[in-house]
Amino acid sequence: MFPSVLDNNLSARKDVKPFVTLALAFILLLSLALSFREIYSVDIGLHLATGKWITSHKAFPQKDPFTYTVAENDYIDLYWMYQVFLSYIDKAGGNFLLVCLNGLLITLSVYLMFYRSHHLSVPPPLLSLVILFFVALTVNYEIRPHVFSWLYLNLLLLFFDRYYHDPNRSLVPVVVIMGLWVNTQPTFILGWAVVFAYCIGRSLK
Repeated sequence: MFPSVLDNNLSARKDVKPFVTLALAFILLLSLALSFREIYSVDIGLHLATGKWITSHKAFPQKDPFTYTVAENDYIDLYWMYQVFLSYIDKAGGNFLLVCLNGLLITLSVYLMFYRSHHLSVPPPLLSLVILFFVALTVNYEIRPHVFSWLYLNLLLLFFDRYYHDPNRSLVPVVVIMGLWVNTQPTFILGWAVVFAYCIGRSLK
């Protein structure tokens, strides 16, 4: 009885696979298309200016160089890696390249969400696609460092999904992801929350 049920499930998955592939391609193209819009982030000027300051001075600003009312205050730049990346991209291709790369990073995060839910989790592919469609419609497409945080979070969850079933995997990817994240945006605290959650999950298992 069990083999027949398994065969039926595999057959059903093969039947819907072409539809899933087409639907996923549509959602990814939709996400990429929606990212092509006028740059409206109120923070991008500060990020670009700071990135250019860092690359030109080959150092990190010790005081706030851009807010004249607090120019003597100590300045801890938690976004420096994103800002340097942004400054190089702006120098290489201007606004168009900034928008393109921002859209590609968001689309990659959307794909990783589907990959995790489809290959490693419980929801059936059609439900995953419906959820993904609404994510693509409602996501924030601003050019801001949270785009990298989404990518880091997806990569971290993907690694721990696999590590949960194969604890012999190297933990080097976690160190790399967290090392990048902590120098990109303060939301790296979410990464520590993921690590803590999986440690609790492993201990309960």
